[in-house]
Amino acid sequence: VLGVDEYWEIKEAHKHTNYNIFKKFTQRIIKETGFAYREWIKESVNNIKFQYKNVNIITDVFIFGHSLDITDSDIIKEFFDKDCFRVHIYYVDKKTEASLISNVIKMIGEEEFIRQINLIPPKIEFIRQKDMTPLEC
Repeated sequence: VLGVDEYWEIKEAHKHTNYNIFKKFTQRIIKETGFAYREWIKESVNNIKFQYKNVNIITDVFIFGHSLDITDSDIIKEFFDKDCFRVHIYYVDKKTEASLISNVIKMIGEEEFIRQINLIPPKIEFIRQKDMTPLEC
């Protein structure tokens, strides 16, 4: 879903709705992309609440080819906010990696980013995609 970011201050945004049709949250509703993923997130969060003693139940989230732009934070941010998710972000080159790091920091803040990247094992992991060759028949 393509869309635009909010440019008004939060207290003014609700007054200026002429372009809401172009915002991602509206596009997701209009294009009926669904909200079934919310059940999966809820299930993952509930699993961590009922974990066995000394056993962490972690859901791994793998992100390929996504910009992690702030305009998608209403969907993506929860993976960084909840302790039950470990996020593996794939990138193709260093320029892309730098952009992805910047976008995650915009979503969760620099201090939280540093905390999560330094956990053992890290809650956020950046992985360089290897060059892929077509499968031979």
